[in-house]
Amino acid sequence: MQQREAVNHILNSGHHLLNLINEVLDLARIESGLLDLHLENVAFLPLLDEVIGLSHPAAAARQITIYRDVSVKNYGYKRTKGD
Repeated sequence: MQQREAVNHILNSGHHLLNLINEVLDLARIESGLLDLHLENVAFLPLLDEVIGLSHPAAAARQITIYRDVSVKNYGYKRTKGD
């Protein structure tokens, strides 16, 4: 079972790295004016869980505990005038 978890972690990390590379390329397109931006909603909690999962091995190696404590009633955002 540990091998399966390790392989899944490697696959997830590979996908994450590919997404980071694509985001860097998108930033270059944005800066050159070749890409338009559009706002969209993001499922925050699954994203947070993925970030914690990817960060966990490095944190555990340094004896750092990562946990999430997100209260649904306090979850949200505010738009400022410039948004």
